[in-house]
Amino acid sequence: LPDLTVRHAGRPHRGPWPVIARSAGGVVVLGVAFLLWRRLRRRRIADGTGLDERDV
Repeated sequence: LPDLTVRHAGRPHRGPWPVIARSAGGVVVLGVAFLLWRRLRRRRIADGTGLDERDV
């Protein structure tokens, strides 16, 4: 039986690129979410529907 291929359980070793790509993708998603949140918040304040004591 020494001819059988042994597979490692868990996460395969793929090198640093998948980790870097996943991190970069996460940063992009967070940045887009922040920009959308800021735009929606500004639009609500301009409409007068999002005012609270901090914005007065």
